[in-house]
Amino acid sequence: MVHNATLFLFGLTDFPYYIMAEFFYNFTFLNTIHLSRVAISCNINTMADFLEQRGDDVNITEEVVKAAAGNIESGKEVMVFLLEQRVEEVLIAAARSGKEVMAVLLEQGGAKVKITEEVVKAAIRSGKEVTALLLE
Repeated sequence: MVHNATLFLFGLTDFPYYIMAEFFYNFTFLNTIHLSRVAISCNINTMADFLEQRGDDVNITEEVVKAAAGNIESGKEVMVFLLEQRVEEVLIAAARSGKEVMAVLLEQGGAKVKITEEVVKAAIRSGKEVTALLLE
């Protein structure tokens, strides 16, 4: 049963879970890994469907934001969509990702970008370059 669930939900044929408790313990992590795959290779409709189905069970991490930025065909649209869905979470992840990703997100987000205290803290931890982008 664990094998079938892992294969169906995440397309993983090599699964490290032998009991359902292990699988459920790592469910959010697996969703986030899968979201990174969607972000780099799919369009905004696929991203919207994924977040609609799995919503709160997915974290927007640096890997997800970097993957969206690396999406050659739909990266800009995917990044703006993520920003519209979870502003602060996406901005914090972008700040942690570095100057290049944050610059793209700020450029694409435009007026939608609201800088909160948590975003500033993440930028400060990332260094002067990311913090300077927020001050521009």
